[in-house]
Amino acid sequence: LAWVDTTKVVDFVLVDFFFIYKILDVGGTVIFEDATEPGINLVMRFINSLPHCQIFDKYEELQLSKKYQIRGRIFEKIIGAITFKKIEIAERNWN
Repeated sequence: LAWVDTTKVVDFVLVDFFFIYKILDVGGTVIFEDATEPGINLVMRFINSLPHCQIFDKYEELQLSKKYQIRGRIFEKIIGAITFKKIEIAERNWN
C-alpha cells in the first residue's frame, strides 16, 4: 500500500508513481490524494491508460491484507482521492 500526497506538479507526481510502481508487488495498491488537481489528474489519466494498472471507482472494492485493513468510510472523507491496483508486471520489449 502506498499513499501519495505530493506536490501538484505533473513531473514530480509521475516520478513518484514510477518509483512506487517499481517496488509495489502485484496486487499492491497506490492511493493518490488531491487527484482533482490538474497536474495530478493528468498523471491519473496516464496511469488509467496502462494495461497493468486498474483503477478502483469505489473504495469498498479494495481488498487489502489484514496488515492494511482500511475501512471504506475513511476514503469517503478524502475528497478527490483515486486508487490504483497493480494487476501485473509491466513487461516491455526494448528491441
